Amino acid sequence: MKENNSKIDIKNKENKKPDIKIFVSHRIDMDAETIDNPLYVNVRCGAVFDKRENIDMLGDDTGDNISKKRGNFCELTVQYWAWKNVEADYYGLCHYRRYFSFADKFQDTNDNAKSGVSVNSIVCDYINDIMEKKYNLNKEYMSKEISKYDIIKMDAIDLSKYGFKNNKEQVVYSKEWHRWEDFETVRKIIEEKFSQYLPYYDKYMNCKYGYFYMLYIMNKKYFNMYCEFVFGILFELEKRIDKTYLSVQQNRLFGTVGERLYGVFMMYVQDNFKAKIGEKQVIFVDYPAKKQELFPFSNQNNIPIVVRISDYYAPYFGVLLQSIIDNADSNNNYDVIVLEHTVTKENKEIIANMLIGKDNISVRYLNPEYLLYDISFYIPLAIYSKETYYTILTPWLLPNYDKLLILDCDLILTGDVVEEIYNQDISNYFAAACKDILFGGMLNVNDNGYVDYAAKTLKLKNPYNYVNVGVILLNTAKIRKELKLNFILKKLKTSKYRICEQDLINVVFDEKIKFIDNKYNFFVEVNESISNMIKNSPKYIYDMYTRNKSNPLILHYAGKPKPWDSPQIPLGYRWWEIARKTPFYEIVFIRFTHGQSGHISFATTDHFSRIMFPFKWLKKVHKVGYIRQIADKLLPHGSKRRKIVKKLLFR
Repeated sequence: MKENNSKIDIKNKENKKPDIKIFVSHRIDMDAETIDNPLYVNVRCGAVFDKRENIDMLGDDTGDNISKKRGNFCELTVQYWAWKNVEADYYGLCHYRRYFSFADKFQDTNDNAKSGVSVNSIVCDYINDIMEKKYNLNKEYMSKEISKYDIIKMDAIDLSKYGFKNNKEQVVYSKEWHRWEDFETVRKIIEEKFSQYLPYYDKYMNCKYGYFYMLYIMNKKYFNMYCEFVFGILFELEKRIDKTYLSVQQNRLFGTVGERLYGVFMMYVQDNFKAKIGEKQVIFVDYPAKKQELFPFSNQNNIPIVVRISDYYAPYFGVLLQSIIDNADSNNNYDVIVLEHTVTKENKEIIANMLIGKDNISVRYLNPEYLLYDISFYIPLAIYSKETYYTILTPWLLPNYDKLLILDCDLILTGDVVEEIYNQDISNYFAAACKDILFGGMLNVNDNGYVDYAAKTLKLKNPYNYVNVGVILLNTAKIRKELKLNFILKKLKTSKYRICEQDLINVVFDEKIKFIDNKYNFFVEVNESISNMIKNSPKYIYDMYTRNKSNPLILHYAGKPKPWDSPQIPLGYRWWEIARKTPFYEIVFIRFTHGQSGHISFATTDHFSRIMFPFKWLKKVHKVGYIRQIADKLLPHGSKRRKIVKKLLFR
């Protein structure tokens, strides 16, 4: 009986799957997406400093820990916590934006220009199902693969591709990160306390191959050896150096020293043990932040306004926002949502300062790129970008909203018009928008074959019902109910339209759009070609446009030049009157005087891909006297703004 029990125990032991724990180091100032795989243990690095409430993720500040050393030790605080507090058969370390790939084959990678990305790394945009499937990041496959080895390490980086002969030269060169004298101290500590590693330290520092990021998976034996080696050196190093005058980056030296010790340890193990060592590529995640879910800003009289911009267009969005602020009704709450993926923290802070004291106006940001992962877009002209396609995705980007008002950022409000538009009854429509007066004119003169294009490519039932989406109210609840996201994404992949998303919206929403008065999207005649198209539009649209000239509620500066390019275009002064009130004014003015405001070139075309604008004003802006005339109007003598701009121009 005992013998049988013994055999059963042995059999169970042989079939027992190893306990694998890969600790993922997370920042406390950003919520990152996580991979749905029990092998990954997500831990907040420096959790002792985390002031947030109701955080479920584990922290490195319990039990025996060095959480308070995060600023110096970086993710090594997570490694230490795992070493001292967790039992496992395998221990791993990776980061919120760097993981090992378990793909069957190594992926071809091109040289990466991005900071912090090695030429070996696979760069992917997001952590999502596609990424997890592509790189086999599932429990079953990973467990089987990890069990084959004692150690899994990253593939070595060839430093010669970065112009360095060896690790020592790379350390000496990067003075903003490292001090070579600290590495000399490390060598002394190794010589005194870990002498068996000394030849490998010298060998590694003179080797052209480097191991960075501290990504690994090791069985318990080697993990314990590694931790005793690394922390034994780093804790001693703390005692021997003066950190008083180190810069912010140099204060992270224990983390950067730890990276080098990782390479030393790998060399030592390879030469002295019969360890089975595997190599994996590193995946670098470009946008690791967790997908946001936004809810209405207010439960009462909430009017959501969506704008899509790039960082370059932030100042021009600031002018649109100022026009909203100027005309806001205190009884309404204006819920402004900016779709973007490039706007800098600095520009966001400037925009936030515009809202001080404006409790009924909110501006929040949403990165829509996670929906666009792995989609190649058709970009017919340089004036278009990925941001061009954001509008049609808003029903799924903002699932907690049933109705959204979408505005371009090259327009301004002249009154509290958003409530009038938002309260339109569109229960039986996908959207409400103004008929595009320019498109109507182009059809009437058959400019650039637009009659055939509208009939054969767009296949619109009535091309004269084509709308401009610079101002559009979406019935997002109805769109989500009757259209599928996969259908829209497929359209984005396969469509090759001249006017990109605007054409696509007209095709998908055809005959389900409510038409509203063009006073809500009044095209400014910024050039002669636009004026001609307006005059050639259907009479009933032209008559409406003529009536609205005396009181347009939204001025849309579609086409070129924009008012920030040329203040003297019709109604351009209205835009500059608002711009003067914004904290972006100096930036806008400097761009104008330096000819940088609108990426102007003599081949510039508007969004209809063929409308040219007159160049007389371009000749004028090159005359100093003309610029001074403009400056005198925009920056009056003796004004504070004039003094600021003079300093910016001549510093």
